[in-house]
Amino acid sequence: MLKRIIAAICALGLVLPVLFMGGQLGAEILVGVVTGLVLWEYAPFCNDSARVSTFAVLLVAGLGLYAMMCWGPAGWLSATLIAGMFGVLTWSMLSQDTPEAGARMGAMMAFGLIYIPLPLSIIGKVRAMDQGLALIFLVLVATWAA
Repeated sequence: MLKRIIAAICALGLVLPVLFMGGQLGAEILVGVVTGLVLWEYAPFCNDSARVSTFAVLLVAGLGLYAMMCWGPAGWLSATLIAGMFGVLTWSMLSQDTPEAGARMGAMMAFGLIYIPLPLSIIGKVRAMDQGLALIFLVLVATWAA
């Protein structure tokens, strides 16, 4: 419990100044870094024996989705999602010994692409709103309080 409290205090020292003074771009860059860290933590769930290569594939696809959501034209998000899904599913099937293992790993990786970068990318959009900073702060306080 003490480790979590110390980590939260350290995170506050980084997150709050970036959110308050960095504007929308600072928030988007911070969330991009957090997306990479979360994908690193998620990679062993997909394939514990090849964490680094699984992470590399997830990172390329995930940050591509994140970048498209933040800075790309609206019509390209679906194409990027399809390309990312195709990439992780193809890689998972080719990197595993059996089709069952490849399908299992591909499903986990595809879920991670939808579950991690897409929701996190909304933070930059909310930060750009008129009361966006207050809304983000409310979510952070509620999360840390829980």
